[in-house]
Amino acid sequence: MCLITKQKEPIILKKDLKVWKVVNEGEKDVRSLSFYFRYKLNKQYNQHLLMDNHPEMYADDIVSEHYKFHKPGNSFNQIASKMTNVHQGFHFYKTLKRLNRPYHKERRRQNYCIIVKCTIPKGSEVFYDETGLGVANQIIINKIRD
Repeated sequence: MCLITKQKEPIILKKDLKVWKVVNEGEKDVRSLSFYFRYKLNKQYNQHLLMDNHPEMYADDIVSEHYKFHKPGNSFNQIASKMTNVHQGFHFYKTLKRLNRPYHKERRRQNYCIIVKCTIPKGSEVFYDETGLGVANQIIINKIRD
C-alpha cells in the first residue's frame, strides 16, 4: 500500500500519537497485510520512509473518491504524479471511524484481519493524507483491539 498526500516533507511528532492498524493474527505475533512482516507486541520498529512522485501505487476507494481519480477527464497518473507517494513505512489509520467504513469491514472479514492499537512515538517522521491515513518511520503495536 502507498500513501498519496499533498504533504511534501514529513512532520516530526512532538508527542506520542495513538493510531490503528489492520494486521493478520499469527500464533505468537501479528503480521502486516502486504509483506507479512512479523510484529511483536510492545516492541518499537523503525524503517526509513521511501517517497517519490511515481504514481504506481494502490489507493483505496475513499482515497480514490477524495482525489477524484475516477472522474471523467482525470487521470490517476496525472493527479498522483503531482503529489508525494510514500511507498515504505508503517501505514496506519488515524481513527477507528476511518477504519470502520463498510469497504474495510468486508475486506477484514474476507482476509481474517484484526485491528491493533498502536503508538507512533514522539520524534517520529509522519506523513498524513486528507482522508485519515498516515505513514510513519516508527511504530509500536500496543495491543489487539477487543
